[in-house]
Amino acid sequence: TGMVAIPSGIITASDVGRVLEAAMSLLCKDDVIMHASPTCSFVVDGVMQTEFMLIGMPATRLDVTVALVRINEGMLQRWRDWATALGRNIVAWRIEAL
Repeated sequence: TGMVAIPSGIITASDVGRVLEAAMSLLCKDDVIMHASPTCSFVVDGVMQTEFMLIGMPATRLDVTVALVRINEGMLQRWRDWATALGRNIVAWRIEAL
């Protein structure tokens, strides 16, 4: 999740970018983002928004929840090394719900 204050009182594209950046900045130092969900939940002044045209809406606070799949960089390197040892090259990841 991420949260930013809206100093102008009107949500701008910059505010949306800042809140998404805030949500993604909560990763640990050695984490790598493998996948970021294309859908996220925005909350404007405590009210969940179902529309995604937030720009121009009056607000004092903007929150977002984003689904991220992250992995420790060391573990990612071990997976690459394992694949190389098997004569394979990891070129992409496929994320599926189980």
